Amino acid sequence: INVQLILEKMGGGGHITLAGAQLEGFSLEDAKDELVIRINDFRTGCEFVSFFWRYMKIVFQNPLINRS
Repeated sequence: INVQLILEKMGGGGHITLAGAQLEGFSLEDAKDELVIRINDFRTGCEFVSFFWRYMKIVFQNPLINRS
């Protein structure tokens, strides 16, 4: 998981494997809930991209599809 992309959505940043954010006005529980939401959003986006590229690979490898 690219934690940099997740933490950027929360106003932070860092590197692909190490990132952080300062969340003012959040309780520890609220910060945890927000992080879980952002991780799930990231995973959902990755799953969509992965599905899309698998689909495109199938389309472009199929000789029966007219690409003209």
